[in-house]
Amino acid sequence: MSNFEQLKRQVSILREIQRVEYPSVTELQKQFNIKPATFKRDIEAIKQFFTPNLSYDPKAKGYKINGEIEGEALLILETFELLAFVHSTDGVNEFIIPEKRKARGSEHFFILKKCIEDQKAVTFLHHNYVNNESGELKECFLQPLALKESRGRWYVLGTKEDGTFRSYGLDRITLLEETRNKFERKLNKIELIKRYEDCFAMYTSEIPAEKVILSYSKEEANYIKSYPILPEQEIKEKNGRVEVTLNIKITDDLFTELLSHARSIEIIEPLHLRERFFNYFKEAMEQNQ
Repeated sequence: MSNFEQLKRQVSILREIQRVEYPSVTELQKQFNIKPATFKRDIEAIKQFFTPNLSYDPKAKGYKINGEIEGEALLILETFELLAFVHSTDGVNEFIIPEKRKARGSEHFFILKKCIEDQKAVTFLHHNYVNNESGELKECFLQPLALKESRGRWYVLGTKEDGTFRSYGLDRITLLEETRNKFERKLNKIELIKRYEDCFAMYTSEIPAEKVILSYSKEEANYIKSYPILPEQEIKEKNGRVEVTLNIKITDDLFTELLSHARSIEIIEPLHLRERFFNYFKEAMEQNQ
């Protein structure tokens, strides 16, 4: 049996444990037609690659997963499931409708991964969308530290030679090349994550986080509950609507997200964000009269 088929079976076991309450060893072995030794190896592989929180409950006589599968493990899990679906489906075009408007840049993954691991700087041409009417490409030098996904796009995070932190969208990079310049990593993964913990999406800033209170219709609030602006958000019902309280940096990414809910949202606090929101639509109305 190929490694692909083994991984496919392990993912199926994992999803079955998530789906069914406390499936037993016997049930799982019978369902997937595997011997005890193979099942034991599968369980260890699931713990190693997807979640260490998989455990056997002696009282319930079955398996359970404590908490959610998150981060890199979830990305690997979902990517493999899509690959397995495409790989195993005959006439796949009959079942899959891909997004036509798609960010590019995945071709840069492997060279960036290698340079991050080897701590080697890269050079590339970058298309800056802001204040660049001519569409001129700028030559950039970066010491890459990590790759980050945000709203369907991938970005490389790193530092310039002077230590300035930067991020670049992979879909706007061309002529990416590895250099011989070695660098010393000064920001680890925890520090990189911390830079974004009070931010929505990709814009990060030295500005302090603020208390933001937003009011939504109950219908619109369902989207905010299922796909939160920040993982740590307080939600309560008030006057027939739903209030969401956040401690967050007010960046351009956050403002754009709020605009997407313009028909439903009311900004309670802070006042300067409410005024910015009002002025945005006032200018838009004047421009489109």
